[in-house]
Amino acid sequence: MEKRKVLFLGFMHFLIDAYMGFFSIYLVIARLDPQKAALIITATTFAGNILQPFTGYATDRIRGKLPLFIGMAVAVLSMSAIGSTANYLLLFFFVLFGHLGSSIFHPAGANVSSTVGRTKKDQSFAFFSMLGMIGFALSQPIFSLFTQRFETKYSLLLALPALLFAVLYLLRSSIKIESQLESLHFKEFRVLLLKKLFPISLLFLIMVFRSAFVYSINSFIAKTYEEWGFSRSIYSSANAVFMISGALGILAAGNLATVVKPRTLMRISLVGFFHAQAEEVFPSFYWRCS
Repeated sequence: MEKRKVLFLGFMHFLIDAYMGFFSIYLVIARLDPQKAALIITATTFAGNILQPFTGYATDRIRGKLPLFIGMAVAVLSMSAIGSTANYLLLFFFVLFGHLGSSIFHPAGANVSSTVGRTKKDQSFAFFSMLGMIGFALSQPIFSLFTQRFETKYSLLLALPALLFAVLYLLRSSIKIESQLESLHFKEFRVLLLKKLFPISLLFLIMVFRSAFVYSINSFIAKTYEEWGFSRSIYSSANAVFMISGALGILAAGNLATVVKPRTLMRISLVGFFHAQAEEVFPSFYWRCS
């Protein structure tokens, strides 16, 4: 039963993230202005991420099934609607609400993934994260294939599978946010934050740097490949290769976390990340230093 719940929740994560990369491929297909598209991506991604602590606090107090259901429904409907317009203001609001729905779903999903995987929390969360990343990896090929066959104006139909699954979850599933602990109030949270301010700030800065790099690749790798002259089937799939590699890394980390200390895993991850970026961004300088 525990494994079924972990699988069910992971599939929900797969579905919602399978919609979150739609705009990155749509900007290529619709030949949007790259600068305006970049502004939309920057503003909406920032808003979605900066709100997660607050949506996480709210979902922890609401609990039950509604946060997961509402987050999933809002995200998939908004992201599926982008193909219906080339108006930048409308696209901004569609992508913004997509990220807001995602910011409701993800803190709730992270909470539940550790709850349903009681005996192996690290592996459960890694599986939850991995399926979400695979869904994100497939989002650009899915949107590209569908709109190539049925035109972009019918993209809203893409929302149907995830909406049906969300309704199924609401009506039939027993998975919900529940905790034996009392909710942490903001005053208590502030005290806890001040005690761990330096390590939390350091982790925050690391995540900002890494996320900026990853989001940049996610958002513009298709545009880059298209400008290099690759076909639609190639530039639609470029991000999938990048993201699936990341998903496999998450799964490996979840299993290694049972035998390796988190701090050690963090060091290995950072060394590998900065090594790769030094070679990629500053190749001549990197090789001279080597």
